[in-house]
Amino acid sequence: MSVLFSSIIGSGGAGSISAVFATVIGSNVGAFFTPIGALAGIMWGNIIGKHDVKFTYLDFLKIGVTVALPTLLASLGGLWLAVAVF
Repeated sequence: MSVLFSSIIGSGGAGSISAVFATVIGSNVGAFFTPIGALAGIMWGNIIGKHDVKFTYLDFLKIGVTVALPTLLASLGGLWLAVAVF
């Protein structure tokens, strides 16, 4: 997704760089909320399934939220600094 939306840079406009950064943040942090949000989550689910490990979507969501919220806040803070400085 990050590569797909990198064409925003070429479109010009005042907010194009911040839009690219916001898209990259969203595409990467969004994978913390579902096990199928990224290829690694799909592969991980397949591996634990083969070993009869019980790990529900709710378990995944609980851990994902604890990681995603601080990451999202830090990322948005960094985006705000990048937009304010540049």
